[in-house]
Amino acid sequence: MPGFLDGLRTRSTSTEVLHKLATSAANQYLEGKTPLNDSIKKLASQYSLNPHQVARVCEMANLETHRALWKTATEKEKVAFDVADPAKIVVIRIGSGGTPDAGGSPSGEFAGPPTSSPATGPSMAQLFGVDPANVHNGLTDVPEKSQLVVILQKTAAEKEEVSDDLIMLAARNESEEKRLYWLVKQAFLGEGLSLETMYAAAWQNGFGPIAKDLFPKFASDLHKETARASLVKIAWKAPEELIDQNLPATIVNGRHPIMISLDTLLRYRDQEQRFNWHLSRINDRNTITNQRIRELT
Repeated sequence: MPGFLDGLRTRSTSTEVLHKLATSAANQYLEGKTPLNDSIKKLASQYSLNPHQVARVCEMANLETHRALWKTATEKEKVAFDVADPAKIVVIRIGSGGTPDAGGSPSGEFAGPPTSSPATGPSMAQLFGVDPANVHNGLTDVPEKSQLVVILQKTAAEKEEVSDDLIMLAARNESEEKRLYWLVKQAFLGEGLSLETMYAAAWQNGFGPIAKDLFPKFASDLHKETARASLVKIAWKAPEELIDQNLPATIVNGRHPIMISLDTLLRYRDQEQRFNWHLSRINDRNTITNQRIRELT
């Protein structure tokens, strides 16, 4: 795939760059069955990714591979592949001889702890001609404005990391919503379960608000696909009159795939709220810091 990743080494490793690396790894698997772990390990070494970035590339590559296989699979439930696992990816380091060490383990002069203490020599202050009595102590002697700029830089990095997590969460949420629709469709067409039954079961198991958001759209999509007018006649509210029905045990059971999918989406919503709360706090800190910088200017 010549040219696909040209120039990435000279750019900051943004979400866009990580996504391109993930897409490259996914394409290598789809075209030549190259294991995702092998491709990502090579890319991680080539582009000097840190552990957090490797984890993000793994998540994106897994999603890209799953989406591609899902589109072409005739039996969706059998879609499977060896997912990328960041815990199994060790970035290869360069040894003392200038070549990669086998297995990604560092070797050579700096591979272990020092065997002896260095000889005593002049201090760094003496080497640079600085009087130790006049040096500052950490940030305590740095002007306040400079300290605030450092804080802004750190919070910018923190905000970018949380934003990356939100992007990945949105992608996982989208995939899970598609999976839930497929499960509802199979239950409706294959098992003969009505949407009313599934909707009431969702409320019984504590997933009512999510079902209320998604089931109207599912009903509309099913109506378009099956032309069954009855699908659009459900009153989408808390179904008190339905919750008392004798529902099929397979649906009431919290281990049913539909309930598991709804539970997954509920957890994604909780994570999204936490991420957004974190972003809000970061923005608040940035506002206060910027205001203080303006006061000092």
